[in-house]
Amino acid sequence: MNSKLMREGLKKFIESMELEISKDSSEKMVDNLEKLWSEVLLSGYTQDPWRALSTRQAAVSNDPVYINKIPFVSICQDHLLPFYRIYP
Repeated sequence: MNSKLMREGLKKFIESMELEISKDSSEKMVDNLEKLWSEVLLSGYTQDPWRALSTRQAAVSNDPVYINKIPFVSICQDHLLPFYRIYP
């Protein structure tokens, strides 16, 4: 991910809302949003799925294996809103 480009886009997005906030508040908002998007909402794009799944114990038979409770967070490509799966 290009953090610099993301921050520039977030700054423009915040400016486009024409909020009456200080420069410090605006910078803090950019920091928080950049961290949220890169470390949470889009973090899966930087993860290797084989590494995550290789921690499972090898099967001792040729039967199908059922893996459950794999948490995920993603972004709706039409609205850029997050969605996620919550497990009980």
